[in-house]
Amino acid sequence: REAFISPSWMLASPPALPEMGCGGSRDAVNPATSSAHASPASPLSPMSPSAKILQDPDGSDICSEDQEPMPEEEVKVGEYLPLEVPAEASYGQNGYRWHAQIVADDFFHKKLCTAPGQLKPCRAMPHIKLSELLERLAQNERGSWILSGELNQWPGLTNLELVSITCKVRSVVATSIKRLWLQNAKQQDAPSDPVAVLTALHGKKLRSLRATFRDADWTRIGWGATSPGFVLWYPGLLDGSLRHGTHITVFARSDSTCSAATATSCHFFTHRYAKATEGLKDRLIWHGAVLVEWSHGLFCSVVELAWLNGLGGYMGRCNWCRDKLEVPNKLFASMPSTMKAPWQQHLAEIRVIDVPAKNLQEFQAFLHEFSGSGDLPIAEQRFFDPYVAYTGKVHTQHRSVAETAKPLRPTFSPF
Repeated sequence: REAFISPSWMLASPPALPEMGCGGSRDAVNPATSSAHASPASPLSPMSPSAKILQDPDGSDICSEDQEPMPEEEVKVGEYLPLEVPAEASYGQNGYRWHAQIVADDFFHKKLCTAPGQLKPCRAMPHIKLSELLERLAQNERGSWILSGELNQWPGLTNLELVSITCKVRSVVATSIKRLWLQNAKQQDAPSDPVAVLTALHGKKLRSLRATFRDADWTRIGWGATSPGFVLWYPGLLDGSLRHGTHITVFARSDSTCSAATATSCHFFTHRYAKATEGLKDRLIWHGAVLVEWSHGLFCSVVELAWLNGLGGYMGRCNWCRDKLEVPNKLFASMPSTMKAPWQQHLAEIRVIDVPAKNLQEFQAFLHEFSGSGDLPIAEQRFFDPYVAYTGKVHTQHRSVAETAKPLRPTFSPF
């Protein structure tokens, strides 16, 4: 489940680097919540494969007797992408799978609802009411059952294909998962109509009832059908339009500022996330990233590894952008809808964010301003103890913006 990335501009024989985690602040928020919790990778953090409970953006566990955490998908490391890109509307066996909790129409949970029967939008584990699921399910010409519109109001989860309906069955001995409906089930007595199965559940107490959906085939290779690669670049100081996948290199070659620029220096820096009360784990968790200086001297870029959909799921709140707390901020407004989906703590994306600092000294001033040693209140602070661990000049020949971005694009499918 780990991917090691070695861009062409990285220092020769780099020293061992600390673990890298989510680039969002602990105070980043989900589109429908007031606060959030996102911690970098560590043996004790939710990003660790051994963690069994997902953290809700409110800072609370989303697990209860009526809910269960979203399971990790199998990640096939080293599986190379096919040359052909799947059609945008193609549904097959390779699309990314999403799990949603099905709840009764009068369901109420203070962390998940604004009122009885009124679900909060954009939850880490999407929720949907039983009546709404029945109303929006429709069968297409291939016989597949499609949920029309958005799931839990996530812009990135639209027109999903229903794959299965399961429930948790508890007994004195153990807890098991029972499949109420499965797409293309081979058993002769298996129900073929999910609508009939869901209708039969009306009026019954729903306990850990879950639906599994599948997205289009191209979602296994990126955020767009024609632009593979889970890497994004936000050139906020150029045209301000976020780009992802292979579209990054196309823009880098065509833009007059980027096409002639080369990387001159890179600096590995690290910090802890600012928090009003630090526990032992908070003091042990550090986030690392790389600052790249360019020959044009107009701005620098921060490159980091972070949770997949971390920016889209946290309303675009990025520590490297001054307008982080604005709603909406410029980064979130420039995102395509496909990137606005629940964050995945067991998968990663690569982010390249341009910052106004023209060199390391100006960037260190930015870190100081938003750190515990600055003058801002704790609610507006972003970093604790930031420092530059390693720095050096770039000596490789191929170090233009386009040549730097090319090796950042993952060459295997995480799905």
